Amino acid sequence: MVELTQFLPFTLFPNFLVYWIFNSCDRVMITNLIGIENSGIYAVGSKLGMCSQLIYMAFAGGWQYFAFSTMKDANQVKNNSLVFEYLGVLSYISTLFVCAFSYYIFTVLFPAEYIDGFIIAPYLFLSPLLLMLFQVIANQFLVVKKTWPNLLILSAGAITNVVLNFLLIPNYGIEGAAISTLVGYILSDIICCIVLYKMKLFISSIKFIFLSFVFIIAFVLWRLCFATNLLFSTIIVISVLFIYLLSYSNDLRILILKKIK
Repeated sequence: MVELTQFLPFTLFPNFLVYWIFNSCDRVMITNLIGIENSGIYAVGSKLGMCSQLIYMAFAGGWQYFAFSTMKDANQVKNNSLVFEYLGVLSYISTLFVCAFSYYIFTVLFPAEYIDGFIIAPYLFLSPLLLMLFQVIANQFLVVKKTWPNLLILSAGAITNVVLNFLLIPNYGIEGAAISTLVGYILSDIICCIVLYKMKLFISSIKFIFLSFVFIIAFVLWRLCFATNLLFSTIIVISVLFIYLLSYSNDLRILILKKIK
């Protein structure tokens, strides 16, 4: 009798393929569409994104224990949704700080020929954090003993990434590749949220949706107007941070009171 474990590599292959598309396909397509020199700049630009990749890996290790230990709690859906929301806000804020300082980090750390890579750093910094958010809410499928939706949803994001690469890389270069990756993760998160909301396994907060739009406006404003302006980029970050702190003032007050007691 053939043991089931012998088929494990084949069952995991689709997952490996999806993650490879997200992590490595961009460089392959950049090399073939606009040249290997641009692939080198993209690789340097992704270095800052590796910081959030480490955050994601550290989080993934502890998250599994928390997720399984709270799976049968009465308020599990609410708690899981709050974790998603809080991590989302922290991801937005940290990405905006990367936006503000990426140009100056690249001018200090890298030669002049690689400075153009600063523009993709925020995109690639946020992408692993969006994958982290996906893992948080996709855990809800395990609650109802379904794992196949994870692969289908991520596959939709990966296919979107490849299609957008063909459309954006020839016109926008390495930034087009970074945008494609980010949009792929955003689409995966949105689809996952909608599906779980329909299954009543996720609670959507109007406040978080509003703050997500605030982040998008701030990000677009940085990209179009203040990408190399430290002063105005910092003002944007501080303004958004103030809005977020004001929005979660009650949560922070409760947390501080618990720490004091």
